[in-house]
Amino acid sequence: MRHIPAPTVKGCLRPLLIASTLIALTAPSLAFAQGPERTRRGFWFMGGLGWGTADCELCADQRVGGVAGVLALGGTLSQKLTLGASANAWVRREGDVTQTLGALDATVRFYPFSRAHLSLLAGLGVSGREVKTETAGAL
Repeated sequence: MRHIPAPTVKGCLRPLLIASTLIALTAPSLAFAQGPERTRRGFWFMGGLGWGTADCELCADQRVGGVAGVLALGGTLSQKLTLGASANAWVRREGDVTQTLGALDATVRFYPFSRAHLSLLAGLGVSGREVKTETAGAL
């Protein structure tokens, strides 16, 4: 007699994750299909402040948290296309060590459906990292 192993949690999660992702991606399009068409025009901006984690070789812990922020702005080219730029920063101070991470990027956002929030985002950017100690300066 051949033994058939019982399904594992890992084996059940993958199909569930795939199904959830597909539903999440298609549900907004279906829900807004009957609603009014979205109007995208003019200048837009976005800002945020929060908490994030990063690697830190000089800190007591290898993975540390710090204050994070973002500021983005841009313009609308058409109902389906927007251009934008954003600046992101993360700062952590522990003892005499200050670590700063930052990024600047330019983005293009394409909205394939005029009645849905679904968008495709592409961009190009640069990032940098600086670690300073009060005794040695920038590393």
